[in-house]
Amino acid sequence: MSTKNLTRGGLLLALAVVLPQFLHLTGGPQLGSIVLPMHFPVYIAGFLLGPAIGGIIGFLAPLISHMLTGMPPVSPPVLFLMIVELPLFGIISGYLFLKREWNIFSSLLLAMIGGRIGMAFVAPFVFHIQDFPVAPLVYVQGALITGLPGIILQLIILPLLFKTRFMEGLRRE
Repeated sequence: MSTKNLTRGGLLLALAVVLPQFLHLTGGPQLGSIVLPMHFPVYIAGFLLGPAIGGIIGFLAPLISHMLTGMPPVSPPVLFLMIVELPLFGIISGYLFLKREWNIFSSLLLAMIGGRIGMAFVAPFVFHIQDFPVAPLVYVQGALITGLPGIILQLIILPLLFKTRFMEGLRRE
């Protein structure tokens, strides 16, 4: 890995930790589950740096954020679901966009679906281990509905962002 990509990865990881905190401070903790701010840098990492780095950033971001701030929480078991969901976002988006050369919108949409399937798959196990009193599929459906504004923002902002000259320049380097 080049020094440039290592630096980019570090910046995206830092952004994935800081951005949710900024939203929590300005709009309360619920704003994070609505806007999904940690997802943006993870997708960008996948698109720019590839599936391996996208997956690593997706895994580390919720862990580091939890260690520093307590968010995402352990109960409800959001942390454990995010350490499955976010790496899949980074891996799938990076693989489809950079390795398979799919367009950004299709790569993003399939990464969103794949990450949420992963979250839905592990939810029953995590909820059973924690003896969490909510049905896993009800929780996953609730998370999807609550996060719908963030999903829509991702589908609009990320493809537009990658059409900018700045991002084109980063991709060519």
